[in-house]
Amino acid sequence: MNIAPATTEAAIARCFSVMHQLRPHLVEAEFVARVRRIQR
Repeated sequence: MNIAPATTEAAIARCFSVMHQLRPHLVEAEFVARVRRIQR
């Protein structure tokens, strides 16, 4: 198993299913943009 920061949009999008289990209010269509804002 390789654990690394999600730095590309594709990698961030792949994290959605796990994050949605933890935070059910998240919306998939807005997820990448929300993470990008937080990363700045």
